[in-house]
Amino acid sequence: MASPLKNNPHLILVQGGGASAGESPPKPTIDGGDEPPHDSIMQARVAVLEQIAKDTKAPLDRIEKRMDRIDTRFDKFDERHDRDFRLTFGALITTALGLAALMAKGFHWF
Repeated sequence: MASPLKNNPHLILVQGGGASAGESPPKPTIDGGDEPPHDSIMQARVAVLEQIAKDTKAPLDRIEKRMDRIDTRFDKFDERHDRDFRLTFGALITTALGLAALMAKGFHWF
């Protein structure tokens, strides 16, 4: 998709007058015409910005939906993680008790 800002004559920055030796360089100004705020150049700029806002809305909505799906997946992952931890911890305790019983039997403690 081509950028609406590319090669747009309404978005040209115009430099002010030259600076002398002791002065700071002038700040760039936007050439807006003689009749602000309703001049045609400013209206064209606003139209470009409105188009950018419209073009940006759909991708942002898609990103938001994807983030919601990712959030749901993370919630499911947390549930599975808790279950897997309990299972692993139970297996570890069972193994430790089994090995302790084998050691006790090997040392003739019972």
